[in-house]
Amino acid sequence: LRGNPQRGIRAAILDGNCDSMLSYLRNRMDGDTIQRLKDQQCEMGKLAAKNAVGKERLENEKRPSSFKSSPSSGGRNKAAMSKQASSNLTSPLAETLRKEIDDLTIQVNNVYLSEAKKYAMKKKLAMQKAKLIKEERRIRTENA
Repeated sequence: LRGNPQRGIRAAILDGNCDSMLSYLRNRMDGDTIQRLKDQQCEMGKLAAKNAVGKERLENEKRPSSFKSSPSSGGRNKAAMSKQASSNLTSPLAETLRKEIDDLTIQVNNVYLSEAKKYAMKKKLAMQKAKLIKEERRIRTENA
């Protein structure tokens, strides 16, 4: 922000805190530009989440069948196992948790999030996944 003296921002604003700089920069944009940028941010987050899910699917399909996740393997694809197992397990709580997990996955993949916010969202996502696994186990024990 301090680099180009021809298009510089006043030193008083640059010396202020981050919130004052951001509000100054936002005030320089018109409402249409702000809305367009918010829409782009939302779309990029959704695309990033779809790409991450698609990439995981492709990686799982490329593996030989002996290496694909199975219920006995405690490997990395617990989420994939959870989705496969949950296709026949339904409860209102499980459906709500799955929807929240999908929404959080999209939000975590937003490229405009700060590292602290990403960390908090990943933690929340892990908690929701744990709740879903617990709920699916409860349903399985009821059905068994």
